[in-house]
Amino acid sequence: MSAPDIQKSLTDQLKGQGFYPIDVTYSVGQPTVTTSNKAGEQASSVTVTEAINYVIYGAKESDLKTLVGNAIKAQIDTTKQNILTEGITQGAFKLMGPAENGLSLNLQTVAEVGPSLDVADLTKQFAGKKAGDIKAVLASNPDVTGVDVKLSPFWVSKAPKDLKKITVTVAKPTKTAQ
Repeated sequence: MSAPDIQKSLTDQLKGQGFYPIDVTYSVGQPTVTTSNKAGEQASSVTVTEAINYVIYGAKESDLKTLVGNAIKAQIDTTKQNILTEGITQGAFKLMGPAENGLSLNLQTVAEVGPSLDVADLTKQFAGKKAGDIKAVLASNPDVTGVDVKLSPFWVSKAPKDLKKITVTVAKPTKTAQ
């Protein structure tokens, strides 16, 4: 088995157990060679065994999301904004060195944060309102960059009062700000 195959196997094992593999921690230990006979002894056959330890660390993905989420929440107004993605899969880990119970790592990532919108609540608010009123409600949120209200057929001037007939779609931002 080649080294990349071994790394993939270890990574797959971690993922299967709910861990996020941290590739920067992958290491190959020094081989330990043992023989069935001592050097200089006569033998009709000799068995040589080589053992190598391969190591990769992982972290529970839920724990990583909690850590990154807490760091993000300290920088945003959680009453108006939600975390759309923590950015862990695109993050870059840097190995800082050994720690008391493992390793010290640094994670640099870009998360997506957007408006805190409760679709069910918005649907109730929009029932029976005019398009301009709907836009005004959403425009008051600083993270909403655009609002498009479509009423059908064309002669309708208000959203229906029947909540089942109202569809609210929230699109992720195409550009992210720091």
